[in-house]
Amino acid sequence: MPIRFDTRNQRWRFEFDQVIAGQRQRASRLLPKGYTKAEAQKFDLEETKRLHAVAAGVNKPEPLIEDAVLLYLKHHAPALKSFDNIVRELKACYEAYAGKPFTALPAIALSYKPVDDNKKPMAAATVRNRLSYLRAACRYAWKHHGLGDSNPAERVSMPKVRNERHVYLGRPEFLAICRRIKPGKTRAAIRIAFYSGMRAAEVGHAKVHAGSDVFELDGQHTKNGCRAWCQFITELLTLCATHRCGQCSQPSGP
Repeated sequence: MPIRFDTRNQRWRFEFDQVIAGQRQRASRLLPKGYTKAEAQKFDLEETKRLHAVAAGVNKPEPLIEDAVLLYLKHHAPALKSFDNIVRELKACYEAYAGKPFTALPAIALSYKPVDDNKKPMAAATVRNRLSYLRAACRYAWKHHGLGDSNPAERVSMPKVRNERHVYLGRPEFLAICRRIKPGKTRAAIRIAFYSGMRAAEVGHAKVHAGSDVFELDGQHTKNGCRAWCQFITELLTLCATHRCGQCSQPSGP
């Protein structure tokens, strides 16, 4: 029987072992967790038909998404700053693309609806990030390793994320907040963040100039201390974001 229940892994396993056109063709794949017997049988029919067509020379072998992910994680992603996050997110959505070919990528993008531990739908931004990494992996494998005949990411529809900020902190509101903070590192760091657009972590690792003084934030703090300092700056910037000015009836955004 091509499919069987793997008791050790508690998942269905697809196994293919046949002689086609005088050559033995073998394949084995552990199906994603949660597959029912009916879903496993459907996968068996589709995959058996595909393997027969490939072995007989009717169709060219179609690359799998997980093969593209492996190439992406091995050759490209390690050089990116967000490597750990990429690995975590691609692992989190593994069951959505396991065993599926490039042509299934658009359908995966439309049907992927993950839920959290409380069975509530995850935020659209989280879904979009995961699909973006998946799309990038397929595009990379196609462009740099020759997987597939065309760009698999061309027809992928991504979730819409609407979290843009439309109200921003103005200079009068910013100065009103600074006047309530004593001169020193904190006020200097907030001034840098406001005028340069730097993030809290970037400010925390920069030289902060306050008048004639120069504060080596990264040099005077340990790793944990610098992290705490960045958190402190983040909280202060949040205060700026929620501040209400007497001349403005709406809360300002960061």
